[in-house]
Amino acid sequence: MKIVIIGAGAAGISAAETIRKKKSDWEIDLVSDEEFLPYYRPRLIDLLAGKAEKEGIYIHKGGWYKENNIFLHLSKKIVGIDIGNKKVVFADSTQLEYDKLLIATGSYPNSPPIPGVNTEGVFTVRTIRDVLDIREQVKNKRSAVVIGGGLLGLESANSLRQSGLDVTVVEHSPYILHRQIDEEGSVFLKDCLEKIGIRLLSGCDTKSISKGDDSIGIVISGANETESSVADIILVSAGIKIDLSLVRGKGINTNNGIIVNDNLETNIRGIFAAGDVSEHRGIIYGLWTTALEQGRIAGENIADGSVVYTGTTPFTKLKVVGIDLVTLGDIKDKESKEFKITDKLKNIYKKIFVKNGIVVGAILLGDTGKMTQIQKLIKEKTNVSGQEQNLLS
Repeated sequence: MKIVIIGAGAAGISAAETIRKKKSDWEIDLVSDEEFLPYYRPRLIDLLAGKAEKEGIYIHKGGWYKENNIFLHLSKKIVGIDIGNKKVVFADSTQLEYDKLLIATGSYPNSPPIPGVNTEGVFTVRTIRDVLDIREQVKNKRSAVVIGGGLLGLESANSLRQSGLDVTVVEHSPYILHRQIDEEGSVFLKDCLEKIGIRLLSGCDTKSISKGDDSIGIVISGANETESSVADIILVSAGIKIDLSLVRGKGINTNNGIIVNDNLETNIRGIFAAGDVSEHRGIIYGLWTTALEQGRIAGENIADGSVVYTGTTPFTKLKVVGIDLVTLGDIKDKESKEFKITDKLKNIYKKIFVKNGIVVGAILLGDTGKMTQIQKLIKEKTNVSGQEQNLLS
């Protein structure tokens, strides 16, 4: 049996590991369009801050793939799938046959329609190559602007700050981290970030970017005024997009991602999808932890298993030294009741969201000690009626 996995990120590696454990004699081809060994993408911020080198964030050393009889193809881009003949086609026109196929191509950075966004000196963070280019660019530089106040934007801003730059974050939404935290909690978080030296501008739009002789000009518009400033580097962190060009017109059902069933199989028998590129029950998670889980389950089912994927409880953690923030589950359900504890002096903000006696979500800022307990309650749908406030103490 010959398995081809397109994409060597979290889902692809997790699937390959799982298949190899189940089927020692199956042939596995793992294809990556990057030049580097598969790596922990969440640790790119450590690489950006200079706290790790690329070898330190590899998932496995190079010899592991050979030892496990996994054929790793680096710097190889697959541009087509011949479903009828069960082959994938590389950019150089060579082909690779498969019996079962996993598409785990991930996502790529969204580029907002800002005039000048493709100017030299404007970067995104998605790959090791991106980060190495940024590190080279910031040598002996003083200032940076990060467009986007989401999780990656804030973590990247902190990494640039640790590299010695003055950093400003520009966020379009009324408050930072708007997908992972509510507005009240965002106020607490903003105070924490500003205390460590990150300037935050929320409710602002980037109107234009332009290249100067020695710097980059940026025009930022807020509710009451427009600000023009310069920076040595601009980093854009405006979410992700899914590239479906590989499967378009091939008969594989898609929506915003590749549609999969509860076995993570597409409508074409023997073709699976996992990670950011997959859409399960109408949801694209875009989370590393979810990609790992989906990759494992897809691997089980590719290896003739029958494991059901019912979805993942969203879990996000802000990786900024000195600031503990974890969000769990659904914090946007308007029908849920809220229970909270706050302490402005200690920058503690804890809130759980309860629906019909069941914890459905939580925000833990400044004190994440109950994280594991609350995560278990959400997963097991335990009734906590009458105990809600105790969960926060």
